[in-house]
Amino acid sequence: MRPGMSISRSARCTSPPWSGRTGTSSPRPIPNWGRLTTRPPSCRPARATRRGFIPRRAPISHGLWTPPNTSAPAPPTERTPPMPQAELPEPPLLEPPEHAERVRDTLRQAVEALTACDYSEQMVHEALGEAGLTALAKRCPAGARRRLRLRAAVHAVGEQSPAVQSPGCRAESSSDPAQRRAQLIVSTVYLRTPHPRADLEAIFGPSLTEELVDTGLWRSTGAGVGGVLPDLYAPSVDIRPIRSTPHGGSEIIIASDADASLDLRVPRSDFVPGVGNAPRSLLGAIPPRPGRRILDLGCGSGVLGLILATADPHAQVTATDISPRALMFAAASAASVTDGRVRLLHGSWFDPVEGEEFDTIVCNPPFLIGPGAQRHVYRDGGLELDGASRLVISQAPDYLADGGSAHLLASWALGEGESAAQRVTGWIPDRGVRTWVVQREEVNIEEYVATWIADEAVDPRSAEGTRLAEEWLDYLEAKGIHRIGFGWVHMRRIEGPSEVTVETMDHPLAPGAYLGTEVAEWFQRAEWVAQVENADVLRTSFAVRPTVALETVDIPDGAARLGFVHHHRRLVRTDGPAWSHDIDEHLQAILAGLSPHGLDLGDVVELYCAARDISAEQVREQAATAIVELVRHGLVLPAELIAEDTEEV
Repeated sequence: MRPGMSISRSARCTSPPWSGRTGTSSPRPIPNWGRLTTRPPSCRPARATRRGFIPRRAPISHGLWTPPNTSAPAPPTERTPPMPQAELPEPPLLEPPEHAERVRDTLRQAVEALTACDYSEQMVHEALGEAGLTALAKRCPAGARRRLRLRAAVHAVGEQSPAVQSPGCRAESSSDPAQRRAQLIVSTVYLRTPHPRADLEAIFGPSLTEELVDTGLWRSTGAGVGGVLPDLYAPSVDIRPIRSTPHGGSEIIIASDADASLDLRVPRSDFVPGVGNAPRSLLGAIPPRPGRRILDLGCGSGVLGLILATADPHAQVTATDISPRALMFAAASAASVTDGRVRLLHGSWFDPVEGEEFDTIVCNPPFLIGPGAQRHVYRDGGLELDGASRLVISQAPDYLADGGSAHLLASWALGEGESAAQRVTGWIPDRGVRTWVVQREEVNIEEYVATWIADEAVDPRSAEGTRLAEEWLDYLEAKGIHRIGFGWVHMRRIEGPSEVTVETMDHPLAPGAYLGTEVAEWFQRAEWVAQVENADVLRTSFAVRPTVALETVDIPDGAARLGFVHHHRRLVRTDGPAWSHDIDEHLQAILAGLSPHGLDLGDVVELYCAARDISAEQVREQAATAIVELVRHGLVLPAELIAEDTEEV
């Protein structure tokens, strides 16, 4: 090699100021490309093994990491009209035990009735439209209800304007009975709008309506006026549909405690969240076809386990939780998965499944980092700092079958100068597991505390909020904690010493991006990398991924003040989170010569060096090392991992 020549292979994981494409481009279909390249979203790793770790950075979506939908909107100001209802419905009580059984059975019947009515995300979308859904996302229920009335009027026959009535206004202005019922379901069930009892009977029938009211699942809001207007009833729970296209695409219905997205309310200490951002985030990172034996650890209302149960008709799901209230909601939600393949067990952590093994473990644990006091069971695990995350990560491998995998949400408390790699690597068993830790966000303790106090429906500016914040911050400071990290932890059972890869992905993802396929592919690539030495790499044929783009950037020549000078060249994956690596012209030329049916890497390097009159000895080693790094992130793929004759994804 000529003096000064080298092959550049540095990896870049954040978008440069001039580029807005990193992590935002939509995946392209890759016809007949094979199991490793079927639209997987990529994520740039950092490696850590028992011999040490190599932290790396890469981007991911901040919006997916907002806490579950339990935080209240900003308190009303003089310009904000007051809530129209006198009182909010209280959550149903589950004492004594016989009443809890009645509540569970009644809620289950309600889920079955709504399933029979085709209550779905599509129904909600058609009733509210994009504008209505946007209003909901902005915590403006009045805007969503208005859009429901306007869209109902569009479908109306013989009517000129929306039906605008009392706070419990009927949305059924369409003359089509099915359309009217759908509008009514979205209004009273999804938007929790108070309605007359007759409207509930139109959905559930008189007998079930009687039970819903008697058990407190629907409660009077006290909005009736002296018998002139009928009492209005609103649900004290949330019953919402969810559909996960990557996991079979089946629709299920999840029952949970009512959150604060539609009104001002403070969650109970045993609050059970429903379809929030956290489970959606984890679902988006679980590989398709997760296996037959599935454990949903700390299942809450059952979102993860029930979605995965629909992905495989032969899957058997075990869902556990320490909260009887959570299991009550999960049992009701399971009514939308009608074949009885879900087993619900009560107990702490892994205790209910001691001695069992699973093909897949999923867990959205109570990972709040604090003093360990259980103010809210769904987020406070009762362990100090990141003890809940540490417990799940360290014990999950004991319950994995051979080749089984675990997919977890977790958080970690970081001291001054401490990295996620340094913190989390110590939680992994010494043998038997390959782990990919993906840090999606890292915040300072002030931001962290403010976010989670608001999640508790406490205004951080109030006296109570100030007291909570000061106590919490003092505690974290006393423990030497300066920052908090969040992310996914993916684990697979292997033979031999454990391997840990840690990386940061903090750039925004394309809306709806699915990373589960990338997770499955990452384990295949990691296994290949673990088995090869540089000599093996040089004897292998490779292919550049079809979704890779080559970016070359020139900038104005500041010295000459005329023309442009080369700044850098970069390989970018245009699918998923869009890993990118800076390269030089030598590596670019070598990559251009790669083909899965052509010469191996060593021969390509020899030809390139001969054409450039360069010594091949040093280039061969550098090229092998660079190619391995590109394989880690899926920009380049070994021919043996590409099955071009299959449509398998």
